[in-house]
Amino acid sequence: MRVNKHFASALITTAVLFASSANAAPIQSVGQNSAIIKTDFSANFDGLASNDSLDYAEGGLRFTPGKFPAGVVCQVGLCGNHIGFANMSGGIYYHVGTYAEVKGAKDEVFMGFETIVGTGYFTSALHGVWETWLDNTRTGIGSFDAAAGTVIGLYDVKGFDMVRIGTSSASTHTTLDGNGATAIDSVRMQLQSIPAEVPEPGSLALLGLGVAAATFARKRKAAK
Repeated sequence: MRVNKHFASALITTAVLFASSANAAPIQSVGQNSAIIKTDFSANFDGLASNDSLDYAEGGLRFTPGKFPAGVVCQVGLCGNHIGFANMSGGIYYHVGTYAEVKGAKDEVFMGFETIVGTGYFTSALHGVWETWLDNTRTGIGSFDAAAGTVIGLYDVKGFDMVRIGTSSASTHTTLDGNGATAIDSVRMQLQSIPAEVPEPGSLALLGLGVAAATFARKRKAAK
């Protein structure tokens, strides 16, 4: 039987993420497609205008600065060769002194989030802080040190309806309330598509056998 290698790869990625999320803690990852296997919503901010910067919507997502400061919107021509905006192009969601909140336009529940991160400071090194939220309850918190232009991912099988993420120059931004200069670009999110209650490993094995048996039966019937 010939197996579609892309489908098999997606199954393996899903299985790894599913197994790793059994404890319901958000998993932080690095690299494109490290936290999602399909894109349900996305935004690249190329249509961002200055008067949109406090409450911006694109691709089914909403973006709001955490403290509604006087923000700076980075667009084509404004970004230039800013070292903190490596791998970013066109519009960039950028605010000084605060973090960014990302939600679905209809408060959807997600299980995967990825974004390119940068900083408004003129440095390639940045420190980032993130939180995941569900139903007004914080479900996870973490931090990372990375180079500007790195793709940071978050995955949680239990789901989240909001991500808060803040970046700044290395070692100066240790909380979301710190002295940040948050810049994000190319945001991608995947909807939650598996039950919130994680089955036991034995139940997963039985479910897999059941799916395989049903598939085999359909193929035999089609071949007659």
